[in-house]
Amino acid sequence: MSEQPMTAAEAARRDAVVRITDAAHPGQHYYVLTVLSALIAAFGLLANSTAVVIGAMIVAPLMGPIMGLALGLASGNRKLAESSLLAEALGAGLCLLIALAIGRMPYTLGLTSEILARTQPTIYDLVVALAAGAAGAYAMVDARVSGSLPGVAIAVSLVPPLAASGLCLGAGQEQLAAGAMILFLANFVAIQLAASTVFLLTGVATVNATRRTTPRQLIRRFGPSLLALVVVGWFLTRTLLGLLADHQLRDAIERELHTALANTPGTKLESLSIERRGLGADVSAVVLTPQPLEAEQVADLQRQLAGRLRVTPRLVVRSLSSADFDADGPVFSREDDPTPPSAESLAVAQARELLLAHLAELPGAELADVRLERAPAGPRYMAQVRTPEAISPTQVAEMQETLPLVDGEPPQLVVRSSLSRVATAEQYIEPTPRRTRPPEEAALLRRLRTGLANQLSLLLPTARLVTVDLEMQPTAVVLRGEVRAPRTITPAEVAGLQATLRQYVDPRVVVVIASELHPVAAAEGYLDSIPPAALP
Repeated sequence: MSEQPMTAAEAARRDAVVRITDAAHPGQHYYVLTVLSALIAAFGLLANSTAVVIGAMIVAPLMGPIMGLALGLASGNRKLAESSLLAEALGAGLCLLIALAIGRMPYTLGLTSEILARTQPTIYDLVVALAAGAAGAYAMVDARVSGSLPGVAIAVSLVPPLAASGLCLGAGQEQLAAGAMILFLANFVAIQLAASTVFLLTGVATVNATRRTTPRQLIRRFGPSLLALVVVGWFLTRTLLGLLADHQLRDAIERELHTALANTPGTKLESLSIERRGLGADVSAVVLTPQPLEAEQVADLQRQLAGRLRVTPRLVVRSLSSADFDADGPVFSREDDPTPPSAESLAVAQARELLLAHLAELPGAELADVRLERAPAGPRYMAQVRTPEAISPTQVAEMQETLPLVDGEPPQLVVRSSLSRVATAEQYIEPTPRRTRPPEEAALLRRLRTGLANQLSLLLPTARLVTVDLEMQPTAVVLRGEVRAPRTITPAEVAGLQATLRQYVDPRVVVVIASELHPVAAAEGYLDSIPPAALP
């Protein structure tokens, strides 16, 4: 009785078995390609080159033994399964040893981002390996799609995590090495199970079978692999949840610090690092600021974070001295910062400009910093001044009288004088003295400055009086002021300011205003038309 001829489908399945079996048996080419792929992967990782690492994925022959193991388990061919597993173990061990030797070389440049990217695998990597294993097995079964095997080799990572693990071991980073090895094991188990499933569904596993495989036999064959997949999947899921929690915590801390620091003009968060410790977190922040943050301010920030987060933070702030200037002097915001200034920031900016006007009359005095504090007794401005001579209480009182109200309360002014003198090898260089005004003229200038600043704040809340000068003439008192504002002060508005000052200060005053345009816009409109309370 003659044998019935094989159908095209049966012939294709038999051809697939032959190709899978040949790829699973280690030969000289297998070990040569393993060594070459390990060298390419290791040096590609050290060079931080994604393209070179992809080349190592294509050259690596480790996919062949995994497919042989999958077919051996699916068909019950114990000899094929054992020889394939041995070939995979020898190839993986060879890759690991080569990378370990390279990692111990003295001229390596350390752990690159390409290496570190393979030390924290997540459940995403397991899903990719399952899909890639199924695609690779299908390409082995159907010769028409075998050209997609290079793409499968790129999609799943076998040699690069082994190389990363060896390099980390060589650098003494055992924990990172374990993470990379877990990525390899996850890929190995996922590819094997996915490929076995494809071989069972396509009938390749039953090509040489003499009897039908029972469910109990399948459970016995795939039980260890399924258990390994569950354990690895649980670990990778925990890793993903931990990374998500760290990312959310970082976003929350960064958002809270940005909000808290926005009330201090000129201060901004530069960088942030967080390290978990049980139910707490060590938070290290680098802050650009004109004046270093003191322990009390850091404690306030830490309390704000603790009140809004689910962890107990320990905050350490490194203050880097920073000041932003334009052609006209200090500025407190960047053009690329879309956040409108808060009402408190505007108040501090106005106080700064008033203090600068006062200090302009004191030779050698410079305003280093000013900030607003909410003390139990009421609002308080803390100013630091670099000056050859200490600012007297009388001078502080004169400055305090000109400061605008804060939330309807008169603020207190505290000035810290940092004595500063310039010296050469021969002598001290005294600051250039300014013209000394007679007492009556100086008192009149202070009253006019205060009155003009107050009226400007009523006319245009975001306008700032930058400088003032007084010229005494026989029949008039000319008050010249430079105003920084979002729009030009009109002649009619100048006439209104002049009328008020003539009524309440001096009937001889003539007001001349030079407007310097500094428009600031938010989504709701220009800030000169938005009440501060309406701002976010």
